[in-house]
Amino acid sequence: MSAFSEFGVPGLIGSAAGFLGAVLKDVLASRMKTDTELRELRTPVYKELWKLTEQLPKWPRPELDYDDLRRFSEHLKTWYFEKGGIYLSKRSHKRYGAVQDALVDALAHEPKGKVPDRVYELIRVKCSALRTEMTEDLLSRREGSRIFA
Repeated sequence: MSAFSEFGVPGLIGSAAGFLGAVLKDVLASRMKTDTELRELRTPVYKELWKLTEQLPKWPRPELDYDDLRRFSEHLKTWYFEKGGIYLSKRSHKRYGAVQDALVDALAHEPKGKVPDRVYELIRVKCSALRTEMTEDLLSRREGSRIFA
């Protein structure tokens, strides 16, 4: 039996495993750094979007008219193109689109006057889903450690 087959194959396998482990560790570290940097970039622009959605809170329900909804849609569009749209995750982007689609539907026939409860609630729920998705992107609703619990 040759020395290579006796000692070389296990050594080669061990070296390959070590190399792959080091590469995997570097890839994971790079990914974690990218995720952290992206969260830091998202935080200020997500705060602005969060603030915009305060126009449709669950409590207390304000009296809105359709002009308010038009302005809200315009403010969202401005935020999207001038500040934060590029930072939306795929899921948050989908939720943002659902808010804008609900606004387009509500405004489709150029309505006037006060926004009825059913229309308000439909858009409010979409805004809530968007905010929930943003918290997922930022990891802001995760349980903290309870060292002293």
